[in-house]
Amino acid sequence: MNLWESIVQLKNEWVKTFKGTISESEVGGKFEKQVVMAREGLPVPAFFCLTTKVFEQFRKNLKTDIHEVIKNINWESDQSIRKASQDIHQIIRKIEFPKSFQDHIYKTYDSLFEVDDLVSVRSSMVAEQKEFSEDSKDHAFAGMSESFLYVKRESLLDRIKDCFASGYSHQVLIYRHSQNIDFLDFSVAVGVQRMIFGERSFVMFTCDPNTLAKNTLVVAGYGIGEGVVQERVETDHYFVFRKDDSIQRKIVDKKSKLTFDTLKGEGLVESSVDQNLSSESVLNNEQLLKLSEVGQKIEKIFKAPQDIEGCFNARGELFILQSRPVQFSQENVIVWTNANVTESFPGTTTPLTFSFAKNFYRTIFIDCYRALGVPEKIIMQNMDHLDHMVGFLKGKVYYNLTSFYRLHSLSPLFPFFKKQWEDMMGFSGSFYIDEDQTMSQKFIKGVKFFSYTSYGLALISWRYLTNQRDVDRFLDWWEDLIEDLRGKDFSKVNPFEAMTLYRKIWNDVGVNWWITLLNDTHLPTAYHVTEFLFKKWKLDEDPSLLSNLLCGEESLKSVEIMYNGVRLSEMVKANSDLLEVFQENTPEEIYSRVKSDDKFSSFRHKLEHHLHYYGDRGLQELKMEQENIRDNPETLVRMIKNYLNQDISVEKIISEERERRKEGERALAKRLRFSPLKRLFLKFQLWRLRGFISNRENTRYCRSELFGLSKNIFTGIASHLVQVGILKERNDVFFLSVEEVFGLVEGASLNEDIKSLIELRKKEFEENKKVDLPMDITTNGALFMTPLSVDSDVEDGDLRGLGSCPGIVRGRARVVIDPNEVDKMGNDEILIAKETDPGWLFLMLASKGMVVERGSMLSHTAITGRKFGIPTIVSVPGVTRRIKNGDMIEIDGGRGTITVIEEAR
Repeated sequence: MNLWESIVQLKNEWVKTFKGTISESEVGGKFEKQVVMAREGLPVPAFFCLTTKVFEQFRKNLKTDIHEVIKNINWESDQSIRKASQDIHQIIRKIEFPKSFQDHIYKTYDSLFEVDDLVSVRSSMVAEQKEFSEDSKDHAFAGMSESFLYVKRESLLDRIKDCFASGYSHQVLIYRHSQNIDFLDFSVAVGVQRMIFGERSFVMFTCDPNTLAKNTLVVAGYGIGEGVVQERVETDHYFVFRKDDSIQRKIVDKKSKLTFDTLKGEGLVESSVDQNLSSESVLNNEQLLKLSEVGQKIEKIFKAPQDIEGCFNARGELFILQSRPVQFSQENVIVWTNANVTESFPGTTTPLTFSFAKNFYRTIFIDCYRALGVPEKIIMQNMDHLDHMVGFLKGKVYYNLTSFYRLHSLSPLFPFFKKQWEDMMGFSGSFYIDEDQTMSQKFIKGVKFFSYTSYGLALISWRYLTNQRDVDRFLDWWEDLIEDLRGKDFSKVNPFEAMTLYRKIWNDVGVNWWITLLNDTHLPTAYHVTEFLFKKWKLDEDPSLLSNLLCGEESLKSVEIMYNGVRLSEMVKANSDLLEVFQENTPEEIYSRVKSDDKFSSFRHKLEHHLHYYGDRGLQELKMEQENIRDNPETLVRMIKNYLNQDISVEKIISEERERRKEGERALAKRLRFSPLKRLFLKFQLWRLRGFISNRENTRYCRSELFGLSKNIFTGIASHLVQVGILKERNDVFFLSVEEVFGLVEGASLNEDIKSLIELRKKEFEENKKVDLPMDITTNGALFMTPLSVDSDVEDGDLRGLGSCPGIVRGRARVVIDPNEVDKMGNDEILIAKETDPGWLFLMLASKGMVVERGSMLSHTAITGRKFGIPTIVSVPGVTRRIKNGDMIEIDGGRGTITVIEEAR
């Protein structure tokens, strides 16, 4: 019995079709994945495989000859490597298959294909160590194996031997030598698959390999996939954003394609693309969204980002031909975003603000993780991430998402609220970050996982139930702390005492602030549940219903501050002398007159009351360098002047809001009139949701007061530094870090010439103002070695964002970058901005509608729009560039669309 006769007896083991059970060790990852995909209902062309056992038996008597050839290679000579590959190829091609073996191959072939069908014959490298196999996570392209396309039945056996020989191709020999991978420690499996005549072929990544964003990247060209994979034809590029299914395209003029050579009856030929198609998009929206959906399904099957090849045939049918893991290293990658954080720290920021913010995030999140039951040991082991939750890129504050994800995964419950958290933060999408490497994952392995998760679930449930009690306690604690310190002048306090007080305050913050973060965790969950119920019970058919039902919450601090400002304007209207002063003078002159004229003492008292209790409110109020209304009372006077020009009163605002709430409740009662239990449960859920929103807005003003108090401490210390000549002027302190200021107080300063240091930073500050960075940035390795790319223009087309308050309005666009430069809004203007904060409220109330580049359904802009019934759209990238000041536009706050009616001249 010769070699091949012994193999024939094993035929059921080494020839397998895609319909059966195939293991990766038998056929390699490439074909095993196709079997899995076919089993999951994905459109995979029919195929069969020769398992690795065939190759192992085939090579058994050839190992000595192959080893001898490899031993004599001169690795410094490319010619020597090429010759060795050719010699091994000849050794393998000399072997003839026995008749019985051929019969079995053809029998399997005929059971799947017609006699005239053409097939592809592909090889797959399989190593004893899985990580060295082709399409493995670590060596996805390690095989570099050959594929033979449009193969006829009579050429099948020769192509199988060519596949065996591809294990020793020129590229493979070089790769294995460079990676120190054994030359004989592998097998080759061969797949024979129905050839699909692709009209439009693609390569698809289920993530952006440059940014790690969970968006779909598609590269597509005409003809079969070899042209796209080998970059032999021109291709279009597409980004499909999972968050909202929006698509960005880069369409090129496509001149060539690879197709079947009909003249020869086999092989490939390059031909021209039809002129009518060359400038058209290879794939349409429907196909791209279908690919994104299929890609996500494949990614879910294999639990990792995938690099997928496929095509559409002439009938538009989709076929998936291959899937392998996307290769990228997360070890040195950091994902940055200023989504959400830009609402607090917009634009370019000073060193004092950044260093303060860095300490703030570290302190409050340590407190939060303790409240969630994360062991102290685990927290300490993750201090590096806690110290780097925010970054300072070209003077801009960015979230370090890598740290955020890894820290949040300290809680075993994070996967359950991850999506809601991402939505609340307003991220453009999710990212692939190696969360599994956190210390918590090591801590909770095995039996500990169940107990740790159960404990975490019980604790978070208890925190949810007692949330309002804990928030009330927090607000009481904060009022006790801030009452005597609100607006205090620290220039009269000894710098050392001021520093000591600051640290004492922060010790208290570090054990009390956790509830604000947990409330913000409960909020998106409650919103998600409410939104789910609206969809389930078909209440979302009325886009204004949820917004109306969320109205009527009058305990919001931001609204209280606005009401107080409106009441001040009502006092002015009621006093003819005071009204005349406001109408005929500048804000500076008005404030001076009110302060000095006892005739206006009653108004002055109310004004001073507002400045004392609400003085930390202002534009960009978390930025130390930015004046608040306590620093610049004329800002408040200017706001009151704006209110005078509007038909606005507290009574009217409250009345209109209550009416919207009643309208929503009537609509809800009507829609659920036959479901009293549903109505009762939903009313309770809405009550909870309104409570979470109110708590978030109120605790955020506590944050504003904390920043304002800290600012007063630093400017107070700065006054002393000016007196002794260390600083030129008080505001120079904003260009030092917290540690540098205290270093001057307690003898830990690293610099003597502070003035020169500040001048350098002022220069950098002005230069950084000119730099525009994208919202999301991914850096690999040291930051100084990674160029920070500038935002590219968003492509033309329909403008669309997240509709957050319904209503259709038409008006002139008012593009506002710096609110300090705007005294008033016109009666017919729609506010266009990059982002807003509570200090924008006077502009918001005066506008017919609002459109912002950043934000989410739960951002301040969205909440304000719903609160006051202003049609609002958030998350519209590039809108401040794409819409010009004075354009006549129409916005639909329900659908989230913006239409330019007439461009400004």
